[in-house]
Amino acid sequence: MFFSAGFRVSVGGKRRSPEILSSGFTLLELLLAITILAFIIGTLYGTFWGTTSNTRRIRETVKIYHVGRLLLSQLLSDLESTYFDKSLKGRGGEESKAAFKGEEITGDRGRERVDRLSFFTASQSILDAEKDRSLIWYVSYYLEQNEDTGDYSLIRRAVPMVESTDLLEKDQKEGLSAYDFVLSRHVKSFRIEYINPDGEKSESWDSNAGSAPIPSAVRISVTLNNPEGEPVTLGTEVFIPVSTVKE
Repeated sequence: MFFSAGFRVSVGGKRRSPEILSSGFTLLELLLAITILAFIIGTLYGTFWGTTSNTRRIRETVKIYHVGRLLLSQLLSDLESTYFDKSLKGRGGEESKAAFKGEEITGDRGRERVDRLSFFTASQSILDAEKDRSLIWYVSYYLEQNEDTGDYSLIRRAVPMVESTDLLEKDQKEGLSAYDFVLSRHVKSFRIEYINPDGEKSESWDSNAGSAPIPSAVRISVTLNNPEGEPVTLGTEVFIPVSTVKE
C-alpha cells in the first residue's frame, strides 16, 4: 500500500477512486458564511439603532411637551389673577405704562410672531421667588433671540409692587426686587390673541385705549423647536376673571 501525490490508495495492486483524507470549507462556502453573518449583523445593528433613535426622539418630544405645559401653566396662573387698579399705573417702571398691554411683534425672519404681554397680577406664582408672597406683581412675557441657535428665549420678568401692600415690613420690602426667569430657550413663535367683552378679536391690546381696560379672554399659541423632530405647537384660551379696585 502506498500514498501517491494524487491522494490515491492502492491495496493489493488495485487502484481505488480518490478520497480526500482531511475535511474543510471551500472558499465559496466561506464567502457565503461571511455574507450571511454580515447580513445578520447589519439587520441587528439597524434594528438597535432604529430603536435607540426612536427612544431618543420620543424622550426629547416628551420633554418639549413638558416644558410647554409648564410654560402655559405659568401664563394661566398669572392671567387668571389679573389685577386692575388705575392707581398702580406707572409704578412698575417704564414698561408698566399700561395696566394690561399686548404687543404684536414680528420676528427678524419675518415669518414668526414673537409677541409681548405685560399686566398686573395677584397670582401666587409657581416660581420659587414668589411663593407665599401676597403681592401685586407687574409681569412681562417677552422673547430674546439666541444668537447661537436662532431660536428665541421666552422670558418672564416680574416686578413687585411693594408700595401697594401693608402686609410686609420695610426690611421685607427692601429684600424684594425685579427678576427675570427663562421659561424656555427653544421657542420658535409666541402668538397672543385678545378677545374683548363683545367677542371681537384683536392682535394687540392697550388698557389705555378702547372701552375695556382688560380683555375677557386671551388665546395663546406657542411653538417650540424639537431638536429630534417636527416643532411642537401648544395652545390654550384663558378667560380672565378680573379683580378691580373701585376708585
